[in-house]
Amino acid sequence: MAPPLPSPPPLEGRGQEATQPGHPHPSPLAGEGPAERGQEATQPPPRGSHDAIILADAHREFIAMGSAALRALGKPKSILYDVKAALPADQVDGRL
Repeated sequence: MAPPLPSPPPLEGRGQEATQPGHPHPSPLAGEGPAERGQEATQPPPRGSHDAIILADAHREFIAMGSAALRALGKPKSILYDVKAALPADQVDGRL
């Protein structure tokens, strides 16, 4: 039997108050964003350019967009799959 994995470091002071209720991952603190890692902000993907849209995390920005705006990112016959069940079931093609 393999030894147990070590416990993750505590999340204290990592922006937990900015996350959604019950969301296990903290928001980044000031100074931890893409610019500080040498990354540039990207433009939103072009509309109608994807075969599938997979909502894998329930970020407020995605939920606020709603299923119609998310679907608009896909091609006419694309699918919208909601891994986190964040959108109403009748507005997605599949969910866990």
